[in-house]
Amino acid sequence: MSAVQTRFADMLLVVRTEGKVVVTYHNRAEEAVLLIHPDMWHDSRDEFPVGDDKILEPLGIKEARGRFGQLREMVVYDGFHAPITRHGREHAIVVPVSWAQEAEIVEGPASGIR
Repeated sequence: MSAVQTRFADMLLVVRTEGKVVVTYHNRAEEAVLLIHPDMWHDSRDEFPVGDDKILEPLGIKEARGRFGQLREMVVYDGFHAPITRHGREHAIVVPVSWAQEAEIVEGPASGIR
């Protein structure tokens, strides 16, 4: 089991309290994704639209945790946004770092995300 899978609940708690968390793959910034609070995502989509064809069907926390590697690849390589739900409510959204930078949710190049 990966570190992301074992600490998934902790990451979601950070999203709920701080608004975002960066998840890297083997410390490779170019393969990072961002988990953000749903309110932040919806507010940013007004100015930085995401096509419906780029939004995956919502996944429950358990399913997202078990498929996070596949989910990360779809976000990084195909530009998808992936809602994660808990009891039917959006709990976090996995988004590409490039979109988050454009929407000014994070600053700087992928290697120096803040």
